[in-house]
Amino acid sequence: MKKVTLKILNLILCLSLLVYSAIFFVKETVFVKATTTVELKDGNYSKWIDRVDLSGKDYALEFYEWLIENTDGDGSADVLIDASQEYYVIEKIIDTVEYEKGTTKPTETLAEEAVTKAINENFEEVTSYAFAVYGAFNRDYCQVFWLSDEMLAESSVSYEYDLNSATYTQEIRFCIKNSDFDVREKAFIGENSLNVLEEIEKVNQAVEQIVGGISQNSLDSEKVEYFNEWLTNNNCYRVGEISSKNRKSRSALLGLGGTDEYAPVCEGYARALKVLCDRVGIDCTLVSGNAKGEAHMWNLVKLDDGKWYGVDSTWNDPAVSGVTEKRSGYETKDYLFVGSNTVVDGENFSSSHKMENTVYSGGVAYLNEPIISNERYVAPEKVSEWDCSVLSDQSVVAMLYKTEDYSILNPAYKLIISGNGAIIDYSNQSETPWSLISNFIKEIEIKNGITEIGNYAFSGLAISGITFSQSVTKIKDNAFSDCASLEEVVFLSSVTEYSENAFSGCNSLQTVKAHEKSSAKNLAVEDGYDVEIICSYDILNFDKEMHWLECECGHYKDWSAHQFGEWKVEKDATTSEEGIKERSCDCGYKEQSKIEKKPNSDVSFKGFSDEQIQTLVFYGAIVFGAIIIICILIGAFKKKKD
Repeated sequence: MKKVTLKILNLILCLSLLVYSAIFFVKETVFVKATTTVELKDGNYSKWIDRVDLSGKDYALEFYEWLIENTDGDGSADVLIDASQEYYVIEKIIDTVEYEKGTTKPTETLAEEAVTKAINENFEEVTSYAFAVYGAFNRDYCQVFWLSDEMLAESSVSYEYDLNSATYTQEIRFCIKNSDFDVREKAFIGENSLNVLEEIEKVNQAVEQIVGGISQNSLDSEKVEYFNEWLTNNNCYRVGEISSKNRKSRSALLGLGGTDEYAPVCEGYARALKVLCDRVGIDCTLVSGNAKGEAHMWNLVKLDDGKWYGVDSTWNDPAVSGVTEKRSGYETKDYLFVGSNTVVDGENFSSSHKMENTVYSGGVAYLNEPIISNERYVAPEKVSEWDCSVLSDQSVVAMLYKTEDYSILNPAYKLIISGNGAIIDYSNQSETPWSLISNFIKEIEIKNGITEIGNYAFSGLAISGITFSQSVTKIKDNAFSDCASLEEVVFLSSVTEYSENAFSGCNSLQTVKAHEKSSAKNLAVEDGYDVEIICSYDILNFDKEMHWLECECGHYKDWSAHQFGEWKVEKDATTSEEGIKERSCDCGYKEQSKIEKKPNSDVSFKGFSDEQIQTLVFYGAIVFGAIIIICILIGAFKKKKD
């Protein structure tokens, strides 16, 4: 009986030691703004988000997509409009760090040091990419005018430890609002503030009114020129104190005089121009840097010739002393469509406008922007314009321009067809408006919106190639017959029907390019042409077992099995519930697996406060000491009795 008693006491002693080593602490640490230290991609990109190398950073792209979804004002998931939640979890990390038990430091100190080091490293990396993404979104989505340029990140951490390791859970969050912070601009917070939804509607109406002043058949350069003219004639640079509200697109899109508290500065002009260009599908990007010793922002736009040019609407609307009205009379086009070598006011553009492209002070410089043309843009000379509409309610216009290499001895033209609807049928080549100069039309562009190509429409042209836009669905009899120089025809996926003699007499045409599942591909094969597949495999898709590249037409290639990283615990197992662990492939597919329930003998202290744990430790030490004393007394008593 005495031996059994000693065994029970020894068991109690061991259990006491086990309990002592299983205690963990729950702490929360809040961090503020970090600098961006991300890597950029090789190459040149118009969108800021495309300039950042986000390989293996799925959480960063998900954050970018979350920002877009929560600012689109569609009535669903718009928390960046109504601030209906406090934060968004950018990344959740569950990991274990190990350490060696020393003789000089308590286990608690070793655990805290190891966890602190790990979570600080995690926070620095994740927030660097988060700030890069937020900055890119800020530059790419200029229609979002109510958010602050500042971002706040925070980290919530809990962990448990034993003698050799600590397991922690860390949530890195994008703060939407708390008692001291709101991601929205001050003008949209609190009593008497502007209503975000009402202001979005007001700005949208202003954009539609501005865009309504241009012809849909205009060249891209003509559209941008009109936007620049509207901005300079309907705004005056802010006179007086400047704040963040003067830097938003809203300030210039509403057209404000210089004394208005919301009147634009350079950033307001540049952001407004991008919103307008985005609305009509013209590539436009923001550029920030230093202009004659001052911080400045302007734009690059991609025009009809496929080249990029500089536009500085702010400097096209110079400030005039004593003038605060929208129209000063000094508006100019000096900084419209300039190249890097274009000289204005005695200085070339690349010298007067030095690109820096940093979102935050001390951050990464996004220098992989589009390459600007060397020389100023020269608009092509329009020679003629014809209405080619089938119906009166349609608008199909053909515009004839001189090309860059045009000369009297060697005339060369480009024909641009734009609008919406079908091109009328002609009975023969001589009936077309351009029949007398068909041999000198070297280029043709059919813009999106044209649905059908009529009989003999482009018969006898001297073109070498033609690409059919996605809106073209039908090509009729002899549409391109006798185009002797035609060597390349490209069908996008929407071309579904063309006449068997649409390309009759095009003796140089041997190969047709088409998407794998385009109906035109099958027609081309039937007509005896070689077909080159031009699928653009830019869609990454996956299922449970494989991932592959996919074209928008549905063609696939490069199937391969998933390559998973290490398992990460998403939910700890308890004595009553199974846990969950997850691993992911670089393609984005994530696989989950269950973690078995813990045995009932496990002891968990999760949820205790620091004060409760300290109390538990204190009384545990007393019990532990009492057990040792009892064991000593029992041993002494036994020895004396023996």
